[in-house]
Amino acid sequence: MTKRPADLYGDAFPSLANFFKAYLHEDFPEEHDTLRAAVAAFVADANPQERRQLVQELETLTQRLSGRSPRTLRRFVTGDLGSRWEPKSREELVELLDLIKASDE
Repeated sequence: MTKRPADLYGDAFPSLANFFKAYLHEDFPEEHDTLRAAVAAFVADANPQERRQLVQELETLTQRLSGRSPRTLRRFVTGDLGSRWEPKSREELVELLDLIKASDE
């Protein structure tokens, strides 16, 4: 059994878990078609504080995932945070962060 990294716990990322469950759930391809469209829906629905909190959590997560395997990333995002979107690399998570930041400007 693989031991969980000490700094990766789902309850440390409540906004991110909510985002994944609400916008990147199992039906997100049918509902939003693309990651960009899911982000646009979130930005339209969320208030500025909710957007800032999500950006902050994504920044923290991308830092904590530096040097970790893509498998660790996917297991955490899908298992602990409840996403059905499976990022293949830390760079895809950074792309998500950049999309949210760009949409909020």
